[in-house]
Amino acid sequence: MTLEERLDNWGRVVRSPKYQRGVCALWAKWYVALRTSRGDDEPNVKIPVEDRDAWEVERAWSLMPAHTPKWLLKYHYVWGMSLDQIRIRMAKTHGVRLHKSQMEVLMCDARSRLSRELIRMTSHKVIDTAAIFVVNPGEGSYNPSQMTDCRFERALTPG
Repeated sequence: MTLEERLDNWGRVVRSPKYQRGVCALWAKWYVALRTSRGDDEPNVKIPVEDRDAWEVERAWSLMPAHTPKWLLKYHYVWGMSLDQIRIRMAKTHGVRLHKSQMEVLMCDARSRLSRELIRMTSHKVIDTAAIFVVNPGEGSYNPSQMTDCRFERALTPG
């Protein structure tokens, strides 16, 4: 999936279910099932791949440190606002004045920042997964207190 497709998917999943009274979104059901499970088993609620990806994008969005790019993305993809509507909303709600000529550049910058956050999150997953097999290859469990930087660097360097 391209970044644009992921962002469109994010907006669709975060908005659903739209205007259905008394219906809990699938992600909320999954969260409750995860919270009430013992932690050693997967909750009974199955989430489609597209929905999981959308919630990874939501997590990356929430970890973005910059306020303005963050809300540009949310207003455009989740709320479905046009660039002019976003300008007005940013001025009224956030006190941020944006010029019409800047909007496309700012949206590109916001997409780029979110993309970097997604890459950072993915790299942390890869490193954590690698650390499980590097630190205790026989046990298959990861204990950060057993790992030193030296052992970790040696395990990742080839040869």
